[in-house]
Amino acid sequence: IDGNYTGRILSGMQGKYSWAATFVDIVVTGVTFYRAYDINEYYGGAIVGANVTATDCDFLSCHGGEGSAIYAGNISLTRCNFFRCGGRFAVASTRSTVAVGCRFEANESTWAVLGEFWNAPTLDLTGCTFIGNRFGSGGAGISGGGSLRLRGCVLQDNMVSMDFWGPISAVNSVFVTGTTTGESFHMVASADFEIPREFINCTFINRWSTWYS
Repeated sequence: IDGNYTGRILSGMQGKYSWAATFVDIVVTGVTFYRAYDINEYYGGAIVGANVTATDCDFLSCHGGEGSAIYAGNISLTRCNFFRCGGRFAVASTRSTVAVGCRFEANESTWAVLGEFWNAPTLDLTGCTFIGNRFGSGGAGISGGGSLRLRGCVLQDNMVSMDFWGPISAVNSVFVTGTTTGESFHMVASADFEIPREFINCTFINRWSTWYS
């Protein structure tokens, strides 16, 4: 579906502003969303809904504000690709995001590719790849303050892999910096040592700059 940058492609929101709108659930399978654009730059360039489930979908060159590709309460993604999306977040959830086998590549977001700044959602990612993503000030591949769970994920050549101030659990994951994006960091996180963060059987490869944890 080519939105031709004229507006949102699929809307489950009735009302202009999220705090005064009603939402419905959206389920999509095998759809390519191309050049979606939230003309008001508020929520959901390609999709906005109460809860969104997407399987085998592609989101290409989507733009907008919060969630240039998807904005919803709970988001479930399986084998979806996000390429050259912008906005503050490409995928923004206010409650939770569960992603399996997804790829986030060459996105340019103000804050982060995946996460949500205000509501601290739970992020659960398995077998996902973040590669070659760039961000504005304070941005990262994954950002938020809820909880983050990574299983078998690869974060490579992003300007920042993670900017996260909540609990982190990473297992069998790989973090690589410094080959294509210039100055970059593996992780920027809160200095609160009481917040649990664990990295089990993970690999950190640093070719250019230091990494923080």
